[in-house]
Amino acid sequence: MSSDISEKTLVALAKALRAAKLEAIIIGNSASMLNGAPVTTQDIGLLIRDTKTNRRKLARFVDEIGGSAPMPVSELSKVEWIEGRLAVPVEIH
Repeated sequence: MSSDISEKTLVALAKALRAAKLEAIIIGNSASMLNGAPVTTQDIGLLIRDTKTNRRKLARFVDEIGGSAPMPVSELSKVEWIEGRLAVPVEIH
């Protein structure tokens, strides 16, 4: 089993995002691949605008492509808005 994402897979994902009208941006090395950079990656990064509508679209999109719902994988995933500003939890040891 190959652990690298193919450009064909990324193109199919981009088309599915467009079809679902899900406001998302492909980021990271996945985006670099779509722009012709000679890189490989093992994941597909998506930046999705956090709206109620997009959350519903994301749930449907995940069902359609056979994926799983997003889950926080680290403390950095717990970004919040505090008083109109982006706040990321930081621990200093």
